[in-house]
Amino acid sequence: MTAVVMMVLVVMMVGVVYGGPQYHTPHKYGPPPPPPCYPVTKTQITTETQQVTETETEIVPTTLTNIETETLSVTETLSVTETLTEIETLTETEIETEIVPTTLISTQVETETEIETVVEEISVTETLTETQKVYQTVCPRPKASSYYNNYGR
Repeated sequence: MTAVVMMVLVVMMVGVVYGGPQYHTPHKYGPPPPPPCYPVTKTQITTETQQVTETETEIVPTTLTNIETETLSVTETLSVTETLTEIETLTETEIETEIVPTTLISTQVETETEIETVVEEISVTETLTETQKVYQTVCPRPKASSYYNNYGR
């Protein structure tokens, strides 16, 4: 058993010294030679950006006129209708018949009718109209420089 372990260790050491992975042993003759030279084309791009901003401001005095018109119209109609009909009929009939040596027939009929009618109508109409008009007038005034040039100072 010990001989087998020794044999495996010897084989592993021989493999490392003679032909093991390149990253375990340094290069035999120093660093590797540099790659061969190739002509290199170098491109230089120069970009120039120029931004010119020109602002011209002209102040023109103006007259501003605002005209506001507001119209509010409210129409309200109230109409009420309610109909209630109640009919109550009570009919009561009572007949008594009694036979005695003498015949007595008594008949009583009682009828009661009650009619109650209530008419009430509800109708609501509401109209709201709102009108708003805004008028805006802008009148430019002449520039001061042209005014003084034309009329003198």
